[in-house]
Amino acid sequence: MRWSGEPFFSLKTTSFPGSFWAQLYSQRPPVVVVGASERLLDQGFIAKLSTAVAVDQTYIVAVVATTSEKLMAESLSQGADRVVSVPQCSARIFCALIKSLLPKPESASCYAPYRLNADAQAVFIGEKHIHVRRLVFELANYLFVHNGTIVPKATLLRDVWGLDNRRCETRRVEAHASLVKKQLQLDGTYGWRLRSTRGNISGYGVFRGGVNRRTLPDSETSAGYPHSSSVRTFDHGVSTRRESKALAQP
Repeated sequence: MRWSGEPFFSLKTTSFPGSFWAQLYSQRPPVVVVGASERLLDQGFIAKLSTAVAVDQTYIVAVVATTSEKLMAESLSQGADRVVSVPQCSARIFCALIKSLLPKPESASCYAPYRLNADAQAVFIGEKHIHVRRLVFELANYLFVHNGTIVPKATLLRDVWGLDNRRCETRRVEAHASLVKKQLQLDGTYGWRLRSTRGNISGYGVFRGGVNRRTLPDSETSAGYPHSSSVRTFDHGVSTRRESKALAQP
């Protein structure tokens, strides 16, 4: 295929309308490119296509072989998201347009069934969006990154709040940890639990499953952080292993 005299790429096409609709419903493509001829527009094809993909996040790109404003305007009125005129658009620009419409990879960390999107500061449990405040998200994200470890309150104050260790400020950690547990349902319902320790090791940690209040099973691993029969603690960027005698819940 050639585009305005330039070498171009091959497109997967179908010659039979029935086959086209079958592929559309089975594949749910993010972008559909349509050659918007006058005959096709007279049949209302783009309008039908727009209705068919209304529930999907599918872009319709109409390609017009001429510079006819009539065809371009009709394509848009029938529901096309973009209109490209072949004489006025190079293959490079067309490729860049299609790439810009494709779904962007999500910058999310997955701890099934939880997904934490740092860019949008959004938490999902499966497909359910959990609305949380910024510091609740940042604390939850930090604990999930260091899952399988107990993170001291002083470390959380420094890394999440940017505060020096102040004993009176630990109540902030306790209040937000309580919100994290409640709003994200970190009680084992979805396979994760928020745990706290008191005494010499005072902090919080997120662990997989319904772990024992005193120890963690040797066989479990999570996101690259090994579990053991002792509780791992994380302090100032260094992970250490200590026995904890007072595992409790916030």
